[in-house]
Amino acid sequence: MNQTLEEFIACAEKKIYPSSEYVEEPGFEHLYVRFGKTYIEGQWYQRILTIANVQAEEPGQGTFTKFIQRIKQDWPDVGIYVECVLNPRFAAWLVRNGFSTVTLTGQSFYWLVEGNK
Repeated sequence: MNQTLEEFIACAEKKIYPSSEYVEEPGFEHLYVRFGKTYIEGQWYQRILTIANVQAEEPGQGTFTKFIQRIKQDWPDVGIYVECVLNPRFAAWLVRNGFSTVTLTGQSFYWLVEGNK
């Protein structure tokens, strides 16, 4: 059994190097995340939750929206990086919801909080 997101972040915060793992999260078939230092647009940022692989059990039903809202509420000092988005509808959703597009790739997106450099 995989850790919950809460368990994963709590363990990852104690480590010096980035951590990665599939986590258990309601509404998702699978969710692979990393936590730690991340290089975005030519700068290093601390405390970034990278969403590397995600599949909702029922796409289009608000599962990811609720997930992002919970991250922002429960960990207000953590930035979010969504890598390698291949679904145009999902990419458009990220932009509509305040994520910036990574200039170099055009397929990854980020949302940063003030002061996590």
